[in-house]
Amino acid sequence: MDSDLKIYYDELGIDNSCLAANRLSICKQPLLSDLEVADIDIQGRPFVLAKNTAPAWSLLKAAAQADNVEMNPASGFRSYLYQKKLIAGQLAKGRALADILAGTAIPGFSEHHTGCAIDICADPNI
Repeated sequence: MDSDLKIYYDELGIDNSCLAANRLSICKQPLLSDLEVADIDIQGRPFVLAKNTAPAWSLLKAAAQADNVEMNPASGFRSYLYQKKLIAGQLAKGRALADILAGTAIPGFSEHHTGCAIDICADPNI
């Protein structure tokens, strides 16, 4: 296990029972050199994908535009640290860890870590 992940789990209160209940596979982060900015997301931030995924995003977006469908990138690559911060933010708001983990992957287990997963929003005002 990545030593950073162990630290993140300790900081978030993710114990062995949480990990045992997890049904997702571990997802390794690519090297930074294997990532690129593929677009700008709905919040005006760089939308980062794996270099081998970015061209597919461009083709998908162009095909949708040709059909008058607007596809707005909401989330692409997420580091383990970013995933940890998502969970920590929810904990700080008083949400129970079990509730958070029902909808947010444990750091290390999100397909977003690969740079190949994309969340798309049809309405940029959401």
